Amino acid sequence: MNKIFTVAEMLFKRRFFSFAYYWMLLAPLAMLFLIFGLNQYNNNQIKDNKAQIAVVGNSNIRSLLIQNKSSTYTVRKINPKAIKTSLKSNIIDGALYVNKDMSKISYKYNSSSNATNPVKELYKNISIINSQKYAAKLGLNINQWKRITSNNVKIKDVPLNREKDRVKNSTFANYFSEMIVFITFLFLNSYVSIMCAEVGKEKGNHLIDEIIAAIPAKDHLKGKLLGISWLMISQVIIYIIIGFIAFVFLKMNNITNPFGIDSYLKGISIEYIVIVSILAILAILLFILLSVIIASFTSKIEDVSQAATITSTFVIIPYLLSFLTQSNPNSLISKALSYIPFTNHTIMTVRLAYGVVTFNNSFIAIFLSLLLALILYKVALKTYSSHIFYYSNESILNSLLNLVYPNNGK
Repeated sequence: MNKIFTVAEMLFKRRFFSFAYYWMLLAPLAMLFLIFGLNQYNNNQIKDNKAQIAVVGNSNIRSLLIQNKSSTYTVRKINPKAIKTSLKSNIIDGALYVNKDMSKISYKYNSSSNATNPVKELYKNISIINSQKYAAKLGLNINQWKRITSNNVKIKDVPLNREKDRVKNSTFANYFSEMIVFITFLFLNSYVSIMCAEVGKEKGNHLIDEIIAAIPAKDHLKGKLLGISWLMISQVIIYIIIGFIAFVFLKMNNITNPFGIDSYLKGISIEYIVIVSILAILAILLFILLSVIIASFTSKIEDVSQAATITSTFVIIPYLLSFLTQSNPNSLISKALSYIPFTNHTIMTVRLAYGVVTFNNSFIAIFLSLLLALILYKVALKTYSSHIFYYSNESILNSLLNLVYPNNGK
């Protein structure tokens, strides 16, 4: 047991004090900071960059649009003869042309302007004005018009499953799931590369002969896996410390909602965060064990990158499939893949966020991943110990194919 801890300690110290580990640690935080920062900047730009527009041809429409408060445009009084000059010189961002009977409406704008495009809101407001005009012709007052145009039909949405057993589908929940899937993808690539390097380099440099003389192969691998788990635990602890420091800093400076982060957490429950975290951890464990099996077939130092590439290919497939799930979370393939280990950490995460499955469904996915992890752990130990002195001039891919098809069809 002491030898296992010695191997784990050596791996942990070597990796923990390396620049690559802290890059892996800080890269997701930097990415999140950049995403939230850019989104907040974009929101501020939308608020601050109202389009300055002129209304030409219908003074009544101009007066009504001035009275209505808008978040995307401000109506300015410009001499109709100076419209083209004002557009070219950026005095205004656009001009709305409306004839008297409102049968012809067009919006001409300066394409180089940084202002928000107000067409959607203009369409909405002009449609309201137009419907009010026709209502007045029919002798309807404003209250009667409101009754006609208001959405007075209400449908109560009652799911068969209890609401507390699922995530309430929302745009923010969907964004959150995309973020979780992306961060898991980054972690998977990092830890897969570390494990392939740890297993492959010792074999490629023929250092394994001396190591196995001092410690059994299975214990050596157990030490490697333990060291990797220490790195993962350390990463979580560091994130908790950073989060606590950020919380204290924000509280001391009376900053209650940095980057509008509260809006991103709407509809996100603690249960959802715990479940997707467990799925992510199990996925990392599964891919690490898979990388051990693949890296066991390395013979040369050049094979290490090939082993990492093969495993990374398996990592990227579920990440890409998550985008297909977003478009149709209830498709047959999405339903099946949300339970299958190696893919459920992305597919189930997305389907949970869309509210199409309950938390109970995710427990099945967790159980299957845990079961396969135990099986794969035994397979990895056996493969590593039986191939510890395996050397071949063939590539890893050919070695793996020979394992499935002996002699590769020869």
